[in-house]
Amino acid sequence: MKCLKCGYNPEEERKEIELIQKIMSLSFQGKKEEAEKLAEKFESEPFKLDKDIIETYNKIKSLIKDNKKKEAMKLIKVLEKKGCFIKISD
Repeated sequence: MKCLKCGYNPEEERKEIELIQKIMSLSFQGKKEEAEKLAEKFESEPFKLDKDIIETYNKIKSLIKDNKKKEAMKLIKVLEKKGCFIKISD
């Protein structure tokens, strides 16, 4: 399904969110190399997510690299308010 007027496709958005969730999960499991590979794929593909969501995701990714999990969790809450539910396993 896709809006013929604006091009919005909820299926594509769901895939993007699932990819973000997988990246976050791998990062918090300590599998940084796998997470970084997926993040590179995420950044190279032309996703249609809201600009704020992508910027927030990038900030979370940066905080995880700096081992600032509390700050990352705060930003994850911001994404949740936008309907992007990220599941994290420690």
